Amino acid sequence: MIRLSHCILAFAVLPVWMALAADPPCNIPRKVYAHIDMSMDTEGSVVIPVTIGGKQMQMVVDTGGVVSMLTTRDEDALGLGRRAIGGSSLQIYGKIRVKSYVHAPDMIIGRSELPAFDIMTIPDGLMPLDDDGIIAPDLLSVFDADFDFAKGKFSLFSQDHCPGMAAYWTDAPAKIPIRITKLNQIVLTLQLDGQDVLATIDTGSTNSEMSLEAAEKLFSFDLQSPLLKRDANDHRFTSYHYPFKTLDMQGVSVSNPDLTLISDDESGMETSSSYWSVENSTPKIILGMNILRHLHLFIAYREKILYVTSAEAH
Repeated sequence: MIRLSHCILAFAVLPVWMALAADPPCNIPRKVYAHIDMSMDTEGSVVIPVTIGGKQMQMVVDTGGVVSMLTTRDEDALGLGRRAIGGSSLQIYGKIRVKSYVHAPDMIIGRSELPAFDIMTIPDGLMPLDDDGIIAPDLLSVFDADFDFAKGKFSLFSQDHCPGMAAYWTDAPAKIPIRITKLNQIVLTLQLDGQDVLATIDTGSTNSEMSLEAAEKLFSFDLQSPLLKRDANDHRFTSYHYPFKTLDMQGVSVSNPDLTLISDDESGMETSSSYWSVENSTPKIILGMNILRHLHLFIAYREKILYVTSAEAH
């Protein structure tokens, strides 16, 4: 009887001891730097209002960009004085080189004011006339970035948050490990029709695109396949479409994903590996807005986690 009483006492005390030894609950306050309306430009990219040098502008939020940029007309309107980049090797998608920059006095996004910084000049003719420039990961990666497409809201948060608890809008997001390139692009592994494929998240791209060579290798078809259809409306590249069935990111799925297939030689995807590649691997998919707008994305840059749900999961 005495032994039994001791055993009961031991088990009664154990949960109390465990509770005392457990880590205290995390309670890091969430700091919001911007919570503003976002919309789509005429090509379907994410745009937000910002102020540079006292001038209100509409900027594309481009998670797949290399560096932040202003159009030449807006640089001229601000009177900042363009400066040439001697021997520039900076190349954006489509093998287009960036050759000049200006020194911007400031940038205000929501309640966040960024100090003076150098911003590149985007070559003429690459953006809709309503867009004034691009906010790229050189600025975005200082924060955590939230894209709520269902409510049309873009937010910037402090990177200080409880581990694994950045998704404020749901208790059950997909938590996808991401790798960050040396120029802060986001790279992750997703499943396309059951095959693992390396991809990058690109809110500045209207369409989602995939390496034609990678698709041929993964899914065992060639240019003679009756399932492969030439895109007659694409005036930039020789491109194709293939009837993929499912794109999956840890249980968050998109049916019949529309991926434009373009050869690496035309797109320059492989030759752009200096800023896209991680561990000597280059993404084969650029996940653009035709797919991303169906999701809610929270990019925790420092934690290296992409929190994802469907857009309606509130």
